[in-house]
Amino acid sequence: MNRDLNVFGVVLARSGSKGVKSKNLLKLGNETLIERSVRVALKSELLTDLIFTTDDKGYADIALSAGANSIVFRPPELSDDFASSWEVVRHAIVEVEKTKSVKTDLVVLLQPTTPFRTPFHIDEAVRAICDGKVQAAMTIKAVDYPVEWMFWLDENKARQPILDPPRPIKRRQDSAGAFQPAGTVYAVTRERLFTDNPMVNDSLYCIEVPYKEAVNIDTIDDYIIAKAFWDESDERLF
Repeated sequence: MNRDLNVFGVVLARSGSKGVKSKNLLKLGNETLIERSVRVALKSELLTDLIFTTDDKGYADIALSAGANSIVFRPPELSDDFASSWEVVRHAIVEVEKTKSVKTDLVVLLQPTTPFRTPFHIDEAVRAICDGKVQAAMTIKAVDYPVEWMFWLDENKARQPILDPPRPIKRRQDSAGAFQPAGTVYAVTRERLFTDNPMVNDSLYCIEVPYKEAVNIDTIDDYIIAKAFWDESDERLF
């Protein structure tokens, strides 16, 4: 791949959170989720800059101490529950480009609440775009329950199959399988970043990761699971 490309990682963390208060400050071992995200990103071979975007000076100080290259403070309208992550990333990229007089080629979105990402998957996503002629890449994980057995409830609380038409199976192993975003790595070209939906199916490369690496801390139960995985791990590779 072209080593002259500007590949910017963006770690985003705001201070307000509904499910778990100050969840970006939760710790695994001696590190907050912010520190962990920054440190792992810095182990990537292909990121050329690491941006941290936040609405909180304390968070910014933590990220700087951990090694983040640039800090971007987001405006109030991008700090509430309604702002999308992609809006925040677009704002951060524009601000850094103005400050450093550079042009971004690729952007990698990194959420602190997925603490088991590896630098290897960051680099795999970047290489997929550079070498595979795709415009976006993301990590995915397998759904552990057959989608053929899933359903939703209508206004009368009646069960309606997710698949239409239904695709009946008798055994789990007969399922075609299904996946969902893992949340650990999203990589896009700058051009794709500034579209309405950077992760549309067209020209998208998917990287499957195991369940453990895809733990997303959104509730206290998620945090308990993450701590259990951390405590039982002997590797500490990331």
